[in-house]
Amino acid sequence: MGNLGYSLCEIGKYEDALVLQRRSVELWRGLAGEDHADTLSAIASLAHTLAALKRDEEAMELRSKAFEGFRSIHGIHHPVTLLTKINYTLSLCAMDRMDEAVQSSRSILRTATQMSGSDYAALYEGMENLSQSLANLGEMEVGDDLHQFVIRMRGF
Repeated sequence: MGNLGYSLCEIGKYEDALVLQRRSVELWRGLAGEDHADTLSAIASLAHTLAALKRDEEAMELRSKAFEGFRSIHGIHHPVTLLTKINYTLSLCAMDRMDEAVQSSRSILRTATQMSGSDYAALYEGMENLSQSLANLGEMEVGDDLHQFVIRMRGF
């Protein structure tokens, strides 16, 4: 159900996606509990759709919850945890909370540097998206730092 909701969001059927994603969150909460990885994934998916709808405050709150939950389960040096932090930081950018976004981005870069040596394609894609968002919002230095890191890790 959650995957279908995510797919609906990707093709622009946001309201249909929201219905399925909210239901998915409810089901996972009932089946596995609030802090289970599947519940947190459903929450992150719902946040993605809310962000696409420019409902930035709601998206940020859910992304923060997903990040904290994944950090509790996996620790900070896990690609899923770091990817949820990247998405949270994108919400900060969307809300023009640049001081917090820059601080979070620097933290992401420090953590990713400690994780380097493994191939994390989705993580690098998320970092590149964040890099572009920061640069577009005038935060060229941290945006470029993230971009250069991704280039090095991808072997270019």
